[in-house]
Amino acid sequence: MRTALDRQVNGAVRRRLFREQTTGIYVSYFDVKLSPQLVYHYTVAGSHGLNVPLVYAMQRIQLDTYLEHATVTASGGSVAIGMPSGITLALHGLNAGNLQGAQGVIAASGVSLIRPGTGSFDLSGQFKVGYTMSQGVPQIQSFSGRVDGFDAASLWSIDSGLISAKIGNVRVHATGELEMDENGGVAGTLHDIGVSTSTGYVHGTISGDFTLPAMNLFHGGQVPWMPGVVDAVHLGYADGSHVEMTGLAAAVGDIARLAPLALLNDTASNGGDDTFILDIAGNLSSYALIVMTGAGDDRLTLTGGFRADAQLGDGNDRATVLAGAHHIDGGAGIDTVVVAGNRAGYDLQMLATRHVTARADGTRASLEQVERVQFADGAVALDIDGNAGQAYRLYNAALGRAPDQAGLGFWIGALDHGGTLLGVADGFMRSDEFMSKFGGSVSDAAFITKLYEHVLHRQPDTGGYRYWSDALDAGTARSQLLVDFSESAENKALLIGAVRDGIAYEPFG
Repeated sequence: MRTALDRQVNGAVRRRLFREQTTGIYVSYFDVKLSPQLVYHYTVAGSHGLNVPLVYAMQRIQLDTYLEHATVTASGGSVAIGMPSGITLALHGLNAGNLQGAQGVIAASGVSLIRPGTGSFDLSGQFKVGYTMSQGVPQIQSFSGRVDGFDAASLWSIDSGLISAKIGNVRVHATGELEMDENGGVAGTLHDIGVSTSTGYVHGTISGDFTLPAMNLFHGGQVPWMPGVVDAVHLGYADGSHVEMTGLAAAVGDIARLAPLALLNDTASNGGDDTFILDIAGNLSSYALIVMTGAGDDRLTLTGGFRADAQLGDGNDRATVLAGAHHIDGGAGIDTVVVAGNRAGYDLQMLATRHVTARADGTRASLEQVERVQFADGAVALDIDGNAGQAYRLYNAALGRAPDQAGLGFWIGALDHGGTLLGVADGFMRSDEFMSKFGGSVSDAAFITKLYEHVLHRQPDTGGYRYWSDALDAGTARSQLLVDFSESAENKALLIGAVRDGIAYEPFG
Protein backbone atom coordinates (compact mmCIF):
# COMPACT_ATOMS: atom_id res chain seq x y z
CA MET A 1 0.00 0.00 0.00
CA ARG A 2 1.36 3.45 -0.95
CA THR A 3 1.56 5.86 1.95
CA ALA A 4 1.05 9.61 1.76
CA LEU A 5 4.83 10.01 2.06
CA ASP A 6 5.35 7.63 -0.88
CA ARG A 7 2.98 9.71 -2.99
CA GLN A 8 4.70 12.96 -2.06
CA VAL A 9 8.21 11.62 -2.73
CA ASN A 10 7.21 9.98 -6.00
CA GLY A 11 5.48 13.17 -7.11
CA ALA A 12 8.65 15.13 -6.39
CA VAL A 13 10.70 12.60 -8.37
CA ARG A 14 8.34 12.90 -11.35
CA ARG A 15 8.62 16.69 -11.28
CA ARG A 16 12.42 16.49 -11.02
CA LEU A 17 12.67 14.07 -13.95
CA PHE A 18 10.38 16.27 -16.05
CA ARG A 19 12.50 19.33 -15.32
CA GLU A 20 15.72 17.43 -16.12
CA GLN A 21 14.29 16.25 -19.43
CA THR A 22 13.21 19.77 -20.39
CA THR A 23 16.41 21.60 -19.44
CA GLY A 24 17.07 24.39 -21.93
CA ILE A 25 13.43 25.01 -22.83
CA TYR A 26 10.56 26.87 -21.21
CA VAL A 27 9.71 25.39 -17.81
CA SER A 28 8.17 27.87 -15.38
CA TYR A 29 5.87 30.82 -15.98
CA PHE A 30 5.13 33.68 -13.58
CA ASP A 31 2.54 36.37 -14.33
CA VAL A 32 1.85 38.63 -11.33
CA LYS A 33 -0.22 41.80 -11.35
CA LEU A 34 -0.88 43.45 -7.99
CA SER A 35 -2.81 46.63 -7.16
CA PRO A 36 -1.58 48.96 -4.37
CA GLN A 37 -3.93 47.28 -1.90
CA LEU A 38 -2.72 43.81 -2.81
CA VAL A 39 0.91 44.91 -2.61
CA TYR A 40 0.26 46.01 0.98
CA HIS A 41 -1.29 42.66 1.89
CA TYR A 42 1.47 40.66 0.24
CA THR A 43 4.33 42.65 1.80
CA VAL A 44 3.57 44.70 4.92
CA ALA A 45 0.61 42.69 6.23
CA GLY A 46 2.20 39.41 5.12
CA SER A 47 -1.14 37.85 4.17
CA HIS A 48 -4.78 38.61 3.40
CA GLY A 49 -5.99 37.13 6.65
CA LEU A 50 -8.00 34.65 4.58
CA ASN A 51 -7.25 31.79 6.94
CA VAL A 52 -8.55 33.55 10.08
CA PRO A 53 -12.34 33.12 9.51
CA LEU A 54 -11.92 29.49 8.48
CA VAL A 55 -9.55 28.52 11.28
CA TYR A 56 -11.87 30.00 13.92
CA ALA A 57 -14.84 28.21 12.34
CA MET A 58 -13.10 24.83 12.28
CA GLN A 59 -12.18 25.19 15.94
CA ARG A 60 -15.84 25.69 16.85
CA ILE A 61 -17.39 22.86 14.84
CA GLN A 62 -17.38 19.66 16.90
CA LEU A 63 -19.68 16.80 17.81
CA ASP A 64 -21.70 17.09 21.02
CA THR A 65 -20.74 14.65 23.75
CA TYR A 66 -24.33 13.94 24.80
CA LEU A 67 -26.91 13.34 22.09
CA GLU A 68 -29.97 12.32 24.16
CA HIS A 69 -31.88 15.32 22.87
CA ALA A 70 -30.70 15.05 19.28
CA THR A 71 -33.19 14.76 16.46
CA VAL A 72 -32.87 12.43 13.50
CA THR A 73 -34.20 13.14 10.03
CA ALA A 74 -33.92 10.62 7.21
CA SER A 75 -34.39 11.46 3.55
CA GLY A 76 -33.47 9.10 0.74
CA GLY A 77 -29.91 7.94 1.27
CA SER A 78 -29.10 10.61 3.88
CA VAL A 79 -29.53 10.94 7.62
CA ALA A 80 -29.23 14.26 9.45
CA ILE A 81 -28.64 14.33 13.20
CA GLY A 82 -29.51 17.66 14.81
CA MET A 83 -27.56 18.23 18.01
CA PRO A 84 -28.50 20.38 21.02
CA SER A 85 -25.61 22.76 20.27
CA GLY A 86 -27.14 23.58 16.88
CA ILE A 87 -24.61 21.54 14.93
CA THR A 88 -26.01 19.13 12.36
CA LEU A 89 -24.16 15.95 11.41
CA ALA A 90 -25.26 14.46 8.10
CA LEU A 91 -24.35 11.11 6.57
CA HIS A 92 -24.85 10.66 2.84
CA GLY A 93 -24.94 7.74 0.45
CA LEU A 94 -26.32 5.19 2.90
CA ASN A 95 -29.46 3.15 3.55
CA ALA A 96 -31.29 4.71 6.47
CA GLY A 97 -32.77 1.33 7.33
CA ASN A 98 -29.35 0.22 8.54
CA LEU A 99 -29.77 2.41 11.62
CA GLN A 100 -32.58 0.28 13.03
CA GLY A 101 -30.33 -2.13 14.89
CA ALA A 102 -29.16 -1.55 18.46
CA GLN A 103 -25.64 -1.06 17.23
CA GLY A 104 -23.56 -1.54 14.15
CA VAL A 105 -21.42 -0.05 11.43
CA ILE A 106 -22.84 1.62 8.36
CA ALA A 107 -21.11 2.70 5.17
CA ALA A 108 -21.38 6.25 3.86
CA SER A 109 -19.96 8.13 0.89
CA GLY A 110 -20.22 11.56 2.46
CA VAL A 111 -20.07 13.20 5.88
CA SER A 112 -20.85 16.81 6.70
CA LEU A 113 -20.98 19.04 9.76
CA ILE A 114 -22.62 22.44 9.82
CA ARG A 115 -22.96 25.01 12.56
CA PRO A 116 -25.13 27.93 11.40
CA GLY A 117 -23.41 31.27 11.82
CA THR A 118 -20.04 29.58 12.27
CA GLY A 119 -19.01 27.19 9.51
CA SER A 120 -19.33 23.86 7.77
CA PHE A 121 -17.31 21.11 6.18
CA ASP A 122 -18.16 18.26 3.84
CA LEU A 123 -16.11 15.13 3.26
CA SER A 124 -16.41 12.78 0.30
CA GLY A 125 -14.96 9.28 0.10
CA GLN A 126 -15.73 5.91 1.68
CA PHE A 127 -16.53 5.90 5.42
CA LYS A 128 -17.46 3.46 8.14
CA VAL A 129 -19.58 4.93 10.92
CA GLY A 130 -19.91 2.97 14.16
CA TYR A 131 -23.04 3.70 16.20
CA THR A 132 -25.30 2.55 19.03
CA MET A 133 -28.98 3.39 19.35
CA SER A 134 -30.24 5.10 22.52
CA GLN A 135 -33.94 5.89 22.77
CA GLY A 136 -34.19 5.89 19.00
CA VAL A 137 -31.28 8.30 18.56
CA PRO A 138 -27.98 7.05 17.06
CA GLN A 139 -24.93 7.67 19.21
CA ILE A 140 -21.88 7.96 16.95
CA GLN A 141 -19.09 5.82 18.37
CA SER A 142 -16.48 5.99 15.63
CA PHE A 143 -15.60 7.32 12.20
CA SER A 144 -13.04 5.80 9.86
CA GLY A 145 -12.37 5.46 6.17
CA ARG A 146 -10.83 7.17 3.18
CA VAL A 147 -11.29 10.86 2.32
CA ASP A 148 -11.03 11.82 -1.36
CA GLY A 149 -12.04 15.45 -0.97
CA PHE A 150 -13.27 18.05 1.44
CA ASP A 151 -15.04 21.38 1.35
CA ALA A 152 -14.85 23.76 4.32
CA ALA A 153 -16.42 27.19 4.69
CA SER A 154 -16.83 29.86 7.33
CA LEU A 155 -20.36 31.20 7.90
CA TRP A 156 -19.75 34.19 10.16
CA SER A 157 -21.97 37.25 10.18
CA ILE A 158 -20.38 40.62 9.55
CA ASP A 159 -20.98 41.69 13.17
CA SER A 160 -18.98 38.72 14.49
CA GLY A 161 -15.79 40.72 14.04
CA LEU A 162 -14.14 37.75 12.33
CA ILE A 163 -14.74 38.78 8.72
CA SER A 164 -14.43 42.03 6.80
CA ALA A 165 -16.94 43.51 4.39
CA LYS A 166 -14.30 43.33 1.63
CA ILE A 167 -13.32 39.68 2.04
CA GLY A 168 -16.39 38.10 3.63
CA ASN A 169 -16.49 34.40 4.44
CA VAL A 170 -13.89 31.98 3.11
CA ARG A 171 -14.39 28.63 1.40
CA VAL A 172 -11.66 26.05 0.78
CA HIS A 173 -12.03 22.80 -1.12
CA ALA A 174 -9.42 20.19 -1.97
CA THR A 175 -8.82 16.73 -3.36
CA GLY A 176 -6.40 14.21 -1.93
CA GLU A 177 -5.75 10.84 -0.37
CA LEU A 178 -6.53 11.05 3.34
CA GLU A 179 -7.06 8.29 5.86
CA MET A 180 -9.47 8.73 8.78
CA ASP A 181 -8.98 6.75 11.98
CA GLU A 182 -11.80 5.59 14.27
CA ASN A 183 -11.66 8.80 16.29
CA GLY A 184 -12.10 11.04 13.26
CA GLY A 185 -8.43 11.93 12.97
CA VAL A 186 -7.46 12.67 9.37
CA ALA A 187 -3.97 12.55 7.82
CA GLY A 188 -2.57 12.17 4.32
CA THR A 189 -1.90 14.17 1.17
CA LEU A 190 -3.82 17.05 -0.41
CA HIS A 191 -3.50 18.10 -4.05
CA ASP A 192 -5.57 20.81 -5.73
CA ILE A 193 -6.64 23.33 -3.08
CA GLY A 194 -9.27 25.84 -4.15
CA VAL A 195 -10.07 29.06 -2.32
CA SER A 196 -12.85 31.61 -2.74
CA THR A 197 -14.68 34.25 -0.72
CA SER A 198 -18.35 35.13 -0.44
CA THR A 199 -17.71 38.65 -1.76
CA GLY A 200 -15.75 37.51 -4.82
CA TYR A 201 -12.63 39.19 -3.43
CA VAL A 202 -10.43 36.26 -4.50
CA HIS A 203 -10.82 32.90 -6.15
CA GLY A 204 -8.36 30.33 -7.43
CA THR A 205 -6.43 27.15 -6.84
CA ILE A 206 -3.05 26.05 -5.55
CA SER A 207 -1.86 22.71 -6.92
CA GLY A 208 0.80 20.34 -5.65
CA ASP A 209 1.35 17.69 -2.98
CA PHE A 210 0.77 18.83 0.62
CA THR A 211 0.97 16.73 3.76
CA LEU A 212 -1.77 16.99 6.40
CA PRO A 213 0.00 15.50 9.46
CA ALA A 214 -3.05 14.89 11.68
CA MET A 215 -6.27 16.76 12.38
CA ASN A 216 -9.45 15.74 14.17
CA LEU A 217 -12.31 17.15 12.15
CA PHE A 218 -15.01 16.32 14.69
CA HIS A 219 -13.56 17.72 17.89
CA GLY A 220 -12.17 21.13 16.93
CA GLY A 221 -8.57 21.99 17.72
CA GLN A 222 -5.74 23.70 15.90
CA VAL A 223 -5.26 23.44 12.16
CA PRO A 224 -1.78 21.87 11.72
CA TRP A 225 0.96 23.12 9.43
CA MET A 226 0.79 21.48 6.01
CA PRO A 227 4.20 21.29 4.29
CA GLY A 228 4.61 20.20 0.70
CA VAL A 229 5.58 21.08 -2.85
CA VAL A 230 3.71 23.68 -4.96
CA ASP A 231 3.26 22.92 -8.67
CA ALA A 232 1.05 25.85 -9.69
CA VAL A 233 -0.77 28.90 -8.32
CA HIS A 234 -3.82 30.46 -9.99
CA LEU A 235 -5.38 33.37 -8.06
CA GLY A 236 -7.69 36.09 -9.37
CA TYR A 237 -8.90 39.16 -7.49
CA ALA A 238 -11.94 41.39 -7.83
CA ASP A 239 -9.81 44.46 -8.58
CA GLY A 240 -8.17 42.79 -11.60
CA SER A 241 -5.03 41.64 -9.81
CA HIS A 242 -3.85 38.11 -10.45
CA VAL A 243 -1.13 35.62 -9.58
CA GLU A 244 -0.41 32.97 -12.22
CA MET A 245 2.49 30.60 -11.59
CA THR A 246 2.97 27.29 -13.40
CA GLY A 247 5.70 24.69 -13.87
CA LEU A 248 6.89 24.99 -10.27
CA ALA A 249 8.46 22.52 -7.87
CA ALA A 250 8.71 24.79 -4.82
CA ALA A 251 8.92 23.40 -1.29
CA VAL A 252 6.79 25.27 1.28
CA GLY A 253 6.59 24.93 5.05
CA ASP A 254 2.82 25.44 5.29
CA ILE A 255 0.46 25.78 2.34
CA ALA A 256 -2.09 27.61 4.52
CA ARG A 257 0.47 30.37 5.04
CA LEU A 258 1.80 30.44 1.49
CA ALA A 259 3.34 33.77 0.41
CA PRO A 260 3.21 33.56 -3.41
CA LEU A 261 5.78 36.32 -3.92
CA ALA A 262 8.35 34.19 -2.09
CA LEU A 263 8.16 31.71 -4.98
CA LEU A 264 9.80 34.36 -7.17
CA ASN A 265 13.13 33.72 -5.45
CA ASP A 266 13.08 29.93 -5.22
CA THR A 267 16.17 29.15 -7.31
CA ALA A 268 15.78 25.41 -6.69
CA SER A 269 12.42 25.55 -8.46
CA ASN A 270 13.28 28.22 -11.02
CA GLY A 271 15.94 26.24 -12.86
CA GLY A 272 14.75 26.22 -16.46
CA ASP A 273 14.14 28.79 -19.17
CA ASP A 274 11.61 30.66 -17.06
CA THR A 275 9.38 33.65 -17.83
CA PHE A 276 8.57 36.35 -15.26
CA ILE A 277 6.00 39.10 -15.98
CA LEU A 278 5.66 41.35 -12.94
CA ASP A 279 3.23 44.29 -12.98
CA ILE A 280 3.27 45.44 -9.38
CA ALA A 281 2.16 48.79 -7.97
CA GLY A 282 4.91 50.98 -6.59
CA ASN A 283 3.29 52.29 -3.44
CA LEU A 284 5.97 50.97 -1.09
CA SER A 285 9.15 52.88 -1.84
CA SER A 286 11.04 51.26 1.04
CA TYR A 287 10.27 47.71 -0.06
CA ALA A 288 12.25 45.87 -2.73
CA LEU A 289 10.86 42.63 -4.11
CA ILE A 290 13.54 39.96 -4.44
CA VAL A 291 13.40 38.03 -7.72
CA MET A 292 15.86 35.17 -8.28
CA THR A 293 15.41 33.52 -11.66
CA GLY A 294 17.96 30.75 -11.17
CA ALA A 295 19.68 28.87 -14.00
CA GLY A 296 18.46 28.86 -17.58
CA ASP A 297 17.86 31.53 -20.20
CA ASP A 298 15.18 33.52 -18.39
CA ARG A 299 12.88 36.35 -19.50
CA LEU A 300 11.86 39.02 -16.97
CA THR A 301 9.51 41.99 -17.46
CA LEU A 302 9.21 44.67 -14.75
CA THR A 303 6.52 47.35 -14.71
CA GLY A 304 4.00 48.98 -12.38
CA GLY A 305 6.43 51.24 -10.54
CA PHE A 306 7.62 48.86 -7.81
CA ARG A 307 11.25 48.21 -6.84
CA ALA A 308 12.86 44.87 -7.65
CA ASP A 309 16.16 43.34 -6.60
CA ALA A 310 16.51 40.92 -9.50
CA GLN A 311 19.24 38.29 -9.47
CA LEU A 312 19.21 36.56 -12.85
CA GLY A 313 21.66 33.75 -12.11
CA ASP A 314 23.31 31.59 -14.77
CA GLY A 315 22.21 31.71 -18.39
CA ASN A 316 21.70 34.29 -21.12
CA ASP A 317 18.88 36.26 -19.51
CA ARG A 318 16.78 39.16 -20.79
CA ALA A 319 15.11 41.68 -18.46
CA THR A 320 12.70 44.33 -19.77
CA VAL A 321 12.28 47.42 -17.56
CA LEU A 322 9.16 49.42 -18.40
CA ALA A 323 8.73 51.31 -15.12
CA GLY A 324 10.12 51.45 -11.61
CA ALA A 325 13.56 51.66 -10.02
CA HIS A 326 15.34 48.32 -9.98
CA HIS A 327 18.65 46.67 -9.20
CA ILE A 328 19.52 43.91 -11.66
CA ASP A 329 22.42 41.50 -11.20
CA GLY A 330 22.82 39.46 -14.36
CA GLY A 331 25.05 36.75 -12.92
CA ALA A 332 26.83 34.47 -15.37
CA GLY A 333 26.07 34.46 -19.09
CA ILE A 334 25.29 37.18 -21.64
CA ASP A 335 22.53 39.21 -20.02
CA THR A 336 20.50 41.99 -21.65
CA VAL A 337 18.36 44.71 -20.07
CA VAL A 338 15.73 46.21 -22.38
CA VAL A 339 14.35 49.68 -21.64
CA ALA A 340 11.57 51.65 -23.30
CA GLY A 341 12.53 54.70 -25.36
CA ASN A 342 15.51 55.92 -27.34
CA ARG A 343 19.10 56.10 -26.12
CA ALA A 344 19.01 59.89 -25.97
CA GLY A 345 16.32 59.75 -23.28
CA TYR A 346 18.58 57.98 -20.80
CA ASP A 347 21.64 58.84 -18.77
CA LEU A 348 23.95 55.82 -18.84
CA GLN A 349 27.11 55.97 -16.78
CA MET A 350 29.50 53.82 -14.78
CA LEU A 351 29.43 54.31 -11.01
CA ALA A 352 31.88 52.15 -9.04
CA THR A 353 31.07 48.57 -10.11
CA ARG A 354 27.61 49.37 -11.47
CA HIS A 355 26.20 50.90 -14.59
CA VAL A 356 23.18 53.09 -13.96
CA THR A 357 20.63 54.01 -16.57
CA ALA A 358 17.88 56.49 -15.74
CA ARG A 359 15.40 58.84 -17.33
CA ALA A 360 13.33 61.77 -16.15
CA ASP A 361 10.13 59.82 -15.34
CA GLY A 362 11.96 57.91 -12.58
CA THR A 363 12.50 54.66 -14.47
CA ARG A 364 15.90 53.54 -13.29
CA ALA A 365 18.06 50.44 -13.38
CA SER A 366 21.25 49.80 -11.43
CA LEU A 367 23.10 47.08 -13.31
CA GLU A 368 25.73 44.59 -12.18
CA GLN A 369 27.10 41.80 -14.36
CA VAL A 370 24.78 42.92 -17.15
CA GLU A 371 26.44 42.80 -20.55
CA ARG A 372 23.97 44.64 -22.79
CA VAL A 373 21.37 47.44 -22.65
CA GLN A 374 18.82 47.54 -25.47
CA PHE A 375 17.08 50.82 -26.38
CA ALA A 376 14.36 51.39 -28.96
CA ASP A 377 16.91 52.82 -31.40
CA GLY A 378 19.96 50.69 -30.70
CA ALA A 379 21.99 48.94 -28.05
CA VAL A 380 24.94 49.56 -25.74
CA ALA A 381 27.34 46.83 -24.67
CA LEU A 382 28.73 47.05 -21.14
CA ASP A 383 31.03 44.02 -21.24
CA ILE A 384 34.15 45.99 -22.11
CA ASP A 385 36.30 43.13 -20.80
CA GLY A 386 34.13 40.52 -22.51
CA ASN A 387 32.97 39.79 -26.04
CA ALA A 388 31.89 43.34 -26.89
CA GLY A 389 35.11 44.96 -25.68
CA GLN A 390 37.22 42.37 -27.46
CA ALA A 391 35.30 42.83 -30.71
CA TYR A 392 35.61 46.63 -30.46
CA ARG A 393 39.38 46.52 -29.84
CA LEU A 394 39.99 43.94 -32.57
CA TYR A 395 37.94 45.96 -35.04
CA ASN A 396 40.00 49.04 -34.19
CA ALA A 397 43.28 47.13 -34.33
CA ALA A 398 42.58 45.47 -37.68
CA LEU A 399 41.05 48.42 -39.51
CA GLY A 400 42.55 51.36 -37.65
CA ARG A 401 39.20 53.04 -36.98
CA ALA A 402 36.22 52.99 -34.64
CA PRO A 403 33.76 50.26 -35.64
CA ASP A 404 30.52 51.00 -37.45
CA GLN A 405 27.62 49.85 -35.26
CA ALA A 406 26.23 47.28 -37.70
CA GLY A 407 29.61 45.65 -38.32
CA LEU A 408 30.44 45.62 -34.63
CA GLY A 409 27.07 44.01 -33.89
CA PHE A 410 27.84 41.24 -36.38
CA TRP A 411 31.16 40.35 -34.73
CA ILE A 412 29.76 40.65 -31.18
CA GLY A 413 27.05 38.22 -32.23
CA ALA A 414 29.66 35.85 -33.63
CA LEU A 415 31.51 35.79 -30.30
CA ASP A 416 28.27 35.47 -28.31
CA HIS A 417 27.36 32.38 -30.31
CA GLY A 418 30.61 30.55 -29.70
CA GLY A 419 33.02 32.14 -32.16
CA THR A 420 36.64 32.69 -31.13
CA LEU A 421 38.65 35.89 -31.15
CA LEU A 422 41.21 34.16 -33.39
CA GLY A 423 38.46 33.28 -35.85
CA VAL A 424 37.24 36.89 -35.88
CA ALA A 425 40.83 38.06 -36.48
CA ASP A 426 41.09 35.70 -39.47
CA GLY A 427 37.88 37.22 -40.82
CA PHE A 428 39.24 40.75 -40.54
CA MET A 429 42.56 39.81 -42.16
CA ARG A 430 40.76 38.50 -45.24
CA SER A 431 38.85 41.76 -45.73
CA ASP A 432 39.75 44.26 -48.45
CA GLU A 433 39.97 47.05 -45.88
CA PHE A 434 42.62 45.16 -43.87
CA MET A 435 44.57 44.34 -47.03
CA SER A 436 44.60 48.00 -48.02
CA LYS A 437 46.17 48.98 -44.69
CA PHE A 438 48.61 46.12 -44.09
CA GLY A 439 49.26 44.91 -47.60
CA GLY A 440 48.50 41.57 -49.12
CA SER A 441 51.87 39.85 -48.82
CA VAL A 442 54.18 41.92 -46.62
CA SER A 443 57.21 40.54 -44.80
CA ASP A 444 57.08 39.58 -41.13
CA ALA A 445 59.17 42.63 -40.29
CA ALA A 446 56.75 44.94 -42.10
CA PHE A 447 53.74 43.23 -40.53
CA ILE A 448 55.12 43.71 -37.00
CA THR A 449 55.92 47.36 -37.69
CA LYS A 450 52.44 48.01 -39.06
CA LEU A 451 50.88 46.43 -35.96
CA TYR A 452 52.81 48.87 -33.76
CA GLU A 453 51.86 51.81 -35.99
CA HIS A 454 48.16 51.00 -36.54
CA VAL A 455 47.31 49.53 -33.12
CA LEU A 456 49.62 51.22 -30.60
CA HIS A 457 50.33 54.33 -32.71
CA ARG A 458 54.10 54.20 -32.19
CA GLN A 459 57.23 52.64 -33.55
CA PRO A 460 58.30 49.25 -32.18
CA ASP A 461 60.82 49.15 -29.34
CA THR A 462 63.79 46.84 -29.82
CA GLY A 463 62.82 44.25 -27.22
CA GLY A 464 59.21 44.10 -28.32
CA TYR A 465 60.11 43.81 -31.99
CA ARG A 466 62.49 40.92 -31.26
CA TYR A 467 59.87 39.11 -29.15
CA TRP A 468 57.22 39.19 -31.90
CA SER A 469 59.73 38.33 -34.61
CA ASP A 470 60.79 35.23 -32.66
CA ALA A 471 57.11 34.27 -32.21
CA LEU A 472 56.47 34.38 -35.96
CA ASP A 473 59.66 32.43 -36.64
CA ALA A 474 58.40 29.77 -34.18
CA GLY A 475 55.18 29.35 -36.19
CA THR A 476 52.76 31.69 -34.43
CA ALA A 477 50.04 32.80 -36.84
CA ARG A 478 49.81 36.47 -37.81
CA SER A 479 46.15 36.44 -36.71
CA GLN A 480 47.34 35.51 -33.20
CA LEU A 481 49.68 38.52 -33.18
CA LEU A 482 46.76 40.74 -34.18
CA VAL A 483 44.74 39.37 -31.24
CA ASP A 484 47.65 39.77 -28.83
CA PHE A 485 48.21 43.40 -29.83
CA SER A 486 44.48 44.08 -29.64
CA GLU A 487 44.19 42.64 -26.12
CA SER A 488 47.44 44.10 -24.81
CA ALA A 489 47.34 46.27 -21.70
CA GLU A 490 48.74 49.15 -23.77
CA ASN A 491 45.93 49.01 -26.32
CA LYS A 492 43.27 48.65 -23.62
CA ALA A 493 44.60 51.79 -21.94
CA LEU A 494 44.47 53.68 -25.25
CA LEU A 495 40.81 52.78 -25.82
CA ILE A 496 39.37 52.84 -22.29
CA GLY A 497 37.95 56.33 -22.75
CA ALA A 498 35.94 55.19 -25.76
CA VAL A 499 34.37 52.18 -24.04
CA ARG A 500 34.16 53.06 -20.33
CA ASP A 501 30.45 54.00 -20.40
CA GLY A 502 29.46 51.35 -22.90
CA ILE A 503 29.87 50.57 -26.59
CA ALA A 504 27.11 51.47 -29.02
CA TYR A 505 26.29 48.73 -31.53
CA GLU A 506 23.46 47.41 -33.66
CA PRO A 507 22.39 43.87 -32.69
CA PHE A 508 22.71 41.40 -35.54
CA GLY A 509 19.90 39.02 -36.45
